[in-house]
Amino acid sequence: ELEKSKPVVLTGDLNCAHEEIDIYNPAAIPS
Repeated sequence: ELEKSKPVVLTGDLNCAHEEIDIYNPAAIPS
């Protein structure tokens, strides 16, 4: 159905940090 209309461009920061191990410096991030 999308092919019948204008093209879709998805942009943005799609990264998610679910755990502290996913963050470079978790101590710098306020909780």
